Amino acid sequence: MGEKAPLETVVAFAVPRDQMPMASSFRSTWLGSSIRSLRKRELLGAYFKVLPTEFHDAIRLSVAGVWLPIVVAEAHYAACDALKLPAREVFEIGREATDHVNASLLAVAVKVAKAGGATPWTFLAQHQRIWERVWIGGAAAVYKAGPKDGIVEIAGWSCARYAYTRIAFRGVLSRLSEFFSTTVYVSEIPKLCDATGLGYRVAWA
Repeated sequence: MGEKAPLETVVAFAVPRDQMPMASSFRSTWLGSSIRSLRKRELLGAYFKVLPTEFHDAIRLSVAGVWLPIVVAEAHYAACDALKLPAREVFEIGREATDHVNASLLAVAVKVAKAGGATPWTFLAQHQRIWERVWIGGAAAVYKAGPKDGIVEIAGWSCARYAYTRIAFRGVLSRLSEFFSTTVYVSEIPKLCDATGLGYRVAWA
């Protein structure tokens, strides 16, 4: 059998993955979207029971569009993880959170998609720029494995340690890609998922 063709780099990490500076802050808009999905499912009571009390005010009183320290995101995702929600529900929460922030983060991408001729590569090529709108530190990389087959990596992100986050982020990638293609498949790449990073294969028809 012949060797597999090397991956084509679409978006590269600025430094090697294991040397990536860790994310230090994040945009509160994303937190608000996640809380909204929990409220919709009447899960806020259970959520605040497992969330350490020192983070209650930071999350309850958070307003859209401000930067919050990464420890707030870590506490949020740890609490969500502790809820032990079904994987399908977590996946849907990731999709919903993407829709809630679409207006501020993805307006240009959606406009291009609606104009026609765009593919998921349109979004994937902008993945680092989208990442920087939400997180300070950490980074995204994208590689092309085939005409309709991409690899997405996240590095320098302490929230990656939670199963909830890994599943929800798969929902995020799925929803983003669906702006450009009606049939999308997103799966985790286990060898790329660890305490500070994630990896996914994104394919579409």
